[in-house]
Amino acid sequence: MSRFSVAKDCVLDSLESIVAELLHAKQKFRKRNLWNVRNPFRAKSKEDQMVVWLTGARRGAWKDYVSGEAGDAIDLVAYGLKGHVDHSSRMAAVEWIEDRFHIRTMDK
Repeated sequence: MSRFSVAKDCVLDSLESIVAELLHAKQKFRKRNLWNVRNPFRAKSKEDQMVVWLTGARRGAWKDYVSGEAGDAIDLVAYGLKGHVDHSSRMAAVEWIEDRFHIRTMDK
């Protein structure tokens, strides 16, 4: 297994707590197994702007309907940490996940 796949599995196993922590989501509004959240990196709005899929084949995927940005579970963590997704933020996300779940200290 690759470093990214192990990190992604950890995110998926703790998806709801990570969304709450990184995106400051306080309430979950379930509509077709989605968590609608406000984007913490955008000016406050009365409308939910992002969705995170909680179940199914897309579990962990997200989309910001204002900017059109979207991604998988690793990108979700990258966006939650940095406010954007690129190679650097993805690597920071993997390192954050490894630290959070103590993956670096595990035996191979």
